[in-house]
Amino acid sequence: MRADADTPHEDVARAELRARAVWFAELAGWRRGFVGGLAAKCGGLGAALLLEPRAVAAASAARRRAARNGEADAESEAESSAFAAVLARGPSPEAAPDSSVVTWVDEAYPPQLRELPDPPPALFLSGLATAGLEALGRRHVVAVVGSRSPSAYGRELAATIARDLTAAGVLVVSGLALGIDAAAHEAALDAARGRRAGNASRGRPSGGVATVAVLGCGVDVEHPPSNRRLFARVRGEGLLVSEFTWGIGARPWRFPARNRVMAGLSEATVMVEGAERSGALITARYALDLGRDVFAVPGEAGRRLSAGPHRLLRQGAAVCESARDVLEALGYGDLAVGWGDRLTGQEAADGTEEDDPARRVAGALDGGARTADQLAAATRLAVPDVLALLAGLEVDGAVEACGGGAYRVRRGR
Repeated sequence: MRADADTPHEDVARAELRARAVWFAELAGWRRGFVGGLAAKCGGLGAALLLEPRAVAAASAARRRAARNGEADAESEAESSAFAAVLARGPSPEAAPDSSVVTWVDEAYPPQLRELPDPPPALFLSGLATAGLEALGRRHVVAVVGSRSPSAYGRELAATIARDLTAAGVLVVSGLALGIDAAAHEAALDAARGRRAGNASRGRPSGGVATVAVLGCGVDVEHPPSNRRLFARVRGEGLLVSEFTWGIGARPWRFPARNRVMAGLSEATVMVEGAERSGALITARYALDLGRDVFAVPGEAGRRLSAGPHRLLRQGAAVCESARDVLEALGYGDLAVGWGDRLTGQEAADGTEEDDPARRVAGALDGGARTADQLAAATRLAVPDVLALLAGLEVDGAVEACGGGAYRVRRGR
């Protein structure tokens, strides 16, 4: 028997199912694999949610009896105590979801996560919660992941890919870790800010959520602390998501769980640098298991950070040299159409260079490479507008970054 968001079991009220979903999420945060195992035995998460709390407690006791001696690690005592306390408390009406929690039985739950073998019973949210859930259900979603200690090349490429995807209207997802994750989020935030400015100048809707960060801890826990400023930016302009309840700290086993949610939310995953055994590679493998598109950025042969992407390429992942590769796979069609018009589904209007800001920016590069500040002065446009236009032109293949924040007309055109 299976309960779903549209047809809750007649004997269990929807509010009770939602309370149980939050309770299951709390239990999952303290004991690895318990809820997933329970759902598998019941034939799915919906059927597991129909279990009475005493049946859940009995399943926990049976699992504890079956566990081998010494299976628990030395750090698990506090988690075992927390798990036992939540289990004894049972579902709490006071914990019923509000706008900062969405459960498996809610219509707003991201539909793509229902394809996971073990979907999170609930997601805890911070930032633009309502708009973020709407964006996850409406927009193309791509994960950009990679090493926590990338090379300058990897960091720049991750930022370029994330920026160009965002400029094209794609919602970029990552894990808000150091390195590639941070570069992808920062670039997406900057591109979304430029896109909003460009849309405002054209009298179009300003756009919504800039990026989505999926965490391996509670959304109120800023891990790593050095990313505190980025946390604040994502919270103000994007969405923070976690399957772990408030206050839960980072533990190694929670990050692979986070990675499966990241892969589940995304139509495609792009890996930019990573060792043979890396969290980014785990995300890509989850995506492959789900039948989603996986891209890998090739690197220099023999380098440790190239090992992960090259392994994916040998396993059949697609080569990603720019956002264009991903956009074509997502069915964006003619990439020569202006990025702002792709966002609204309108065709680009013909115009002269004087009344077309993109042509003005491209024309200003005819004399050689220039930075965004120099282009802004030459075209009399605001710097955020120039950055947004450059992102679109780069996706179209008209210009390319050449280091030091400068751009030039793309070679070979």
